[in-house]
Amino acid sequence: MIKLTKSEQEVMELLWASEEPLSSREIIAKSKDKTWKDSYIHIIINSLLEKNMIQVSGFKQTTKNYTRIFSPTISKDKWMISQISESEHSSSTIKYLFGEILQQIHDQESLNELSDFIEKQKKRIEKNRRGQTD
Repeated sequence: MIKLTKSEQEVMELLWASEEPLSSREIIAKSKDKTWKDSYIHIIINSLLEKNMIQVSGFKQTTKNYTRIFSPTISKDKWMISQISESEHSSSTIKYLFGEILQQIHDQESLNELSDFIEKQKKRIEKNRRGQTD
């Protein structure tokens, strides 16, 4: 499971919300309520690069120089799901969340789609189980 510090989470939130890759200066400029100092941005970026949360998406010209621009390597939704599914109590947490989500669905079509998805997953699990025991 990839753990993020509060500062890393703040930078990721910005990158996830952005329509385009951002430079370190743009990240600083857009970070209104940041808990970190401007000079710390390079440490945060390097840490996020090491964790494979972001990638260098290219370069942007700023005055006379070029600067790297960064984008997320994973969507916010997928990252959040990975945090849940890789947690210590993932099975019970997933069941709880799924139950809560189901209570929010009020149309038959959506429930039918979920039911179809569950049936396909059951068949896949059964097929995998049979493949392991054969």
